[in-house]
Amino acid sequence: MTIPLWVSIVIAIIAGLFAAIVAPLVTAGLARRSWRSQKLMELKYDIFKGATAALAAWLTDALDIGLQSGKTEWKGMSRQVEMRPETSEALEQYRGLVAAFFSADVSQKYDQACRAKVSLGNVPNMEFEEKRVAFVNAASTELGLKGRHV
Repeated sequence: MTIPLWVSIVIAIIAGLFAAIVAPLVTAGLARRSWRSQKLMELKYDIFKGATAALAAWLTDALDIGLQSGKTEWKGMSRQVEMRPETSEALEQYRGLVAAFFSADVSQKYDQACRAKVSLGNVPNMEFEEKRVAFVNAASTELGLKGRHV
């Protein structure tokens, strides 16, 4: 039994339409989804790097004798730790970004690290170090990065 020529032509047309129209649309949709996922991961990683840099700047400012000896007062009040304006700005900027792009648990851990007691008087600042490590571990786990997990 042979297939009529017109059936072969119809099958070839259908296959050609599928290959020319449907397959590229499906492939483009899958590529777009993958691209968005990759861009979100890159953004979260940049936020993670910035947040850890902000915490490092805060610790550096807290341990800077020159900066701490020049504390300013306002209406009889002063900060527990004097910091440069850019350090304060970075801490607040990344507090908002971590809250927006990471889970509530990671955001809470970043906030706890920002509120930990840091000063020249309690070196090696173990409370801060524990909270910073907790933030880094939680964020790196959420990012899917391999790190030291306690």
